[in-house]
Amino acid sequence: MDKKLLHLLVTTIIFLNTTIAQSTLEQCHKKQVPTDGKYLKLDFRYDYQFYGHYNKPFKTLAQPSDGRVWVTADSFHRSDTTYWRGKEYYQKFQYANGDLLNFENDTAAQKVKELDWEQFVVSSAKYNPALIIHTFLQKKEELYTNVETDKTIYAGKIYDSEVTLTIDHSDSLLKTLEVLHYDPFHGDVVTKLSFTHYAEVQKLSIPQDVIVSSYGGRIIDSLKVSSYEIVDEPGFSLEKPENYEYTPKPVTSIPEFKISKYNDYIYFFEFLGSVDNRSLIIEFDEYFIVARAPIRSELGEVIIDEVKKINSSKPIKYFLFGHHHQWGIGGVRPFIQEGSSIITEKEVIPYLEYVGYQPHSLNPDSQSLNQKKIKTVVVEDSLTLSDENHSITFYPIGSYTHHTDDFLITYFPDEKMVFEDDLVWIKETGKGRASKRQIGFYNAINDLNLEVETVVQSWPLYGYGYKNIISYQELMDSIENP
Repeated sequence: MDKKLLHLLVTTIIFLNTTIAQSTLEQCHKKQVPTDGKYLKLDFRYDYQFYGHYNKPFKTLAQPSDGRVWVTADSFHRSDTTYWRGKEYYQKFQYANGDLLNFENDTAAQKVKELDWEQFVVSSAKYNPALIIHTFLQKKEELYTNVETDKTIYAGKIYDSEVTLTIDHSDSLLKTLEVLHYDPFHGDVVTKLSFTHYAEVQKLSIPQDVIVSSYGGRIIDSLKVSSYEIVDEPGFSLEKPENYEYTPKPVTSIPEFKISKYNDYIYFFEFLGSVDNRSLIIEFDEYFIVARAPIRSELGEVIIDEVKKINSSKPIKYFLFGHHHQWGIGGVRPFIQEGSSIITEKEVIPYLEYVGYQPHSLNPDSQSLNQKKIKTVVVEDSLTLSDENHSITFYPIGSYTHHTDDFLITYFPDEKMVFEDDLVWIKETGKGRASKRQIGFYNAINDLNLEVETVVQSWPLYGYGYKNIISYQELMDSIENP
C-alpha cells in the first residue's frame, strides 16, 4: 500500500474514532444531565457496607440511609438520614459554586476536608452520575478514549483518582464508572459503579439501580431510586458559616520515633504523634524478632532500618502482628520483602495474604516492585523460640479478649513480662472499672499459669490518660479490688 494512502487511512480512522467518542459523550450528557437551570430530584435508599474495627478480618457492617438529592450539571444537594446502632443521624450536603457545605444534625460544619471536596464529584455519582458526566465533557480534550464496537471508554484523572466511564453505543447511556485510588493500607482500591434499570422523565434518563462494588467485590453496596421528577429549585439552600475553611489533606510523612533498650536483648521502638504505637524488637544470638508494625509500609521500613542499626549482620527472621488490626499488620509488607517468616494464626492467613499481595501500583513499595512469597509460622497452642541465653513463648488468647478472634501475646519467662497489643485500660489515676478485654487478658494469664510481674502494651501510649506499662498487681487490683 502506498505510504501516503496508509497515512491518510490511519489519520481518517483516528479522526472518526475521536468524532465518535466526542459525539457519544455529548449524547450521554444530553440524555443524563439536567440543563436550563432545572434540577433532577430523586428519592433513594442506600444500603452501605463498610469494613470496621472488628473481631474478624473482612467483617463488614451495614449502615443504611434514605433521603433525597437535587442535581444539576454543576451542583448537588443531598439530605438524608443514616441509621446506625439504633440511632438516626440527619445530614445535609451542598456542592455549589465550588463550595462543599455540610450540616449534621442541624449543626453547621465550620470545616470541610479538602480531600472530601476533591472526591465529591466522584463520590456523588452513586446517587446520580450527572456531575461526573458533566465534568468529563468539560475535560474531553484531556481524556483517553477507546472506541469499541459496542461502547466507548473514557479515562481521566480527577485530582488523585483515576476515573473510567463506559458508555453504551446502543443508547448513549452510562453503564459503568470505575475509580482507582490509593489507600495506604489497602493499596490500589478499585470501586466500580454499575448503572441499570433506566427510567425517563422529561426526556432525561435516570438510573434507578446502582450497584457499588469495591475491595475486589468483597463489599457490595446498592442504591435504589424510588421516585424522580424535574423541579425548579432544590429543597434547601445552605449558607456558608463564618470562619468556614477547608482543612488541607494530611501530609504523609514519617512521624517522630524513639528506640529504647530494655535489657541486653529487648528493645522498644515507639512511633510518636498520631501513630502512637510501640513495637517490640528481640535480638537473639543469630537473628531478630519484631512484633507489630503499624498502618502502612513506610513505617515498617523505618523499623527495619532501625533494627539494622542495632546489628546489620543479623536477619529479621520472624515478624508477628499480634492481631489483624491495622496498627499491628499495616507495616507487614517490608518484612515479607526481608524474607521474615510471619508468626500468625491459621484463620488469619487469608487476610495476611490479602495485605501482602495487594497491588500498590499508584504508590509502589518494595513488595509491589518485586513481590515475594509470604512465609508463615502457624501458632496453635503455643510457640517457643530461644537461643542459648533467652527464651520467649507466643500464646494465642483470642477467645479471651472480647476484641479479636486472633490475638497473640509474647511472654518472657526470665523477665516475667508479657507484651500485648491493646487489652489493658487502666487510667493513669488508677480509677475506673476493668473492661471486658482487661478481664479476659487477666483470665488468660491465670489459665496459662504464666508468672507475670509486668505487662507492656503497644497502644495507646501517650495523650489518652491510660498506662502502657502496668504491673501485674495493678492489673489484678483493677479486677479483684476495683
